[in-house]
Amino acid sequence: MRVEEVTIKQVKKFNYLGIVITSDGKCGTEIKRRIGMAKDHCFQKIGKMFKDRKMSMKVKTRLCPI
Repeated sequence: MRVEEVTIKQVKKFNYLGIVITSDGKCGTEIKRRIGMAKDHCFQKIGKMFKDRKMSMKVKTRLCPI
């Protein structure tokens, strides 16, 4: 596609201001990306707790029952 003699490439998705925008206009990719970021952040915060040998396994399982 050309606009004012500039060739524009069409892509399926791109990142704009930190948000993933897809060509179909759906937000499923963005939702999955944000959930993944939240999981990573949460695991980083509790990762130290699980590595702590002073805390008993019983306490650890009560804090994270899954």
